[in-house]
Amino acid sequence: MEVTKDMFEKVPKEERQSLNIMRPSETFLKDSYRRLKKNKLAMAGLYFVIFITIIAIITPWISPYSYSAQDFNLSNVGPTKLHWFGTDQFGRDIFTRVLYGARISLTVGYVVSLLNLTFGVLYGGISGFFGGKVDNIMMRIVDVLYSIPMMIYVILLMLILGAGLPSILIALSLSYWLSMARIVRAEILSLKEQEFVLAAKTLGASNWRIILRHLIPNCMGPIIVTLTLSVPSAIFTESFLSFIGLGISAPKASWGSLASDAMESFMIYPYQLLFPSLAICLTVLAFNFLGDGLRDALDPKMRK
Repeated sequence: MEVTKDMFEKVPKEERQSLNIMRPSETFLKDSYRRLKKNKLAMAGLYFVIFITIIAIITPWISPYSYSAQDFNLSNVGPTKLHWFGTDQFGRDIFTRVLYGARISLTVGYVVSLLNLTFGVLYGGISGFFGGKVDNIMMRIVDVLYSIPMMIYVILLMLILGAGLPSILIALSLSYWLSMARIVRAEILSLKEQEFVLAAKTLGASNWRIILRHLIPNCMGPIIVTLTLSVPSAIFTESFLSFIGLGISAPKASWGSLASDAMESFMIYPYQLLFPSLAICLTVLAFNFLGDGLRDALDPKMRK
């Protein structure tokens, strides 16, 4: 049979336009970021988190004062052009101490969350994937650790290591990964019965490869949200411990210890409590707004 031009006809213009792709396809992360940008509170939280992190890093280069330098001639001076946040009872610049406090508070938040991500995800992934006796034993360990108040960890570590940043980091790290492990375990239990896991097993993939390359990446939505919300929780907990005297040792200071020092003269010099408290509130709110925005952006049910 001979094929000729008469056997073909042109597709109408309207039909050609209906077949055009109106917009390029997007990956899950690009689509999530597009929806995140529509949430103004989440983006404001993201910008503030980036801002306060950068400020904490470059503090030595933007402040002309030392966090520990004392000048009793300038004790309890209110906010001025030279001292934007005023000075404390020892004549130390509060603006500088708040910035240095941001370093410690944010370090606690980020380090604890990183350890939470690493250990909690692996622990929960292993428990959920293998199931059975392994899952039962691992979850009972989690239940036992949940039953121990965090203050006991802190007090015991204070006796062994002494007061300071390492004790706080270890104490928070011992308790903060438990929630992450439970969340990841629940996600793995629902995902491991999916067809893509069966396909990976059929192709000969090892258990570790299935966990690390297939299951955990599909849990990144809840993991990222939990990780984001764990940062302000760790910051607030560290501030509370420092406020009651179980945190950072002088002359170093975190936001919590600055607030604790200011309580002695709160009625006379309220500005000394205002600025560290404001720093805690704004940072915690920023992370919470960001976490809520990520939860909505990464939720597949929210896709349109």
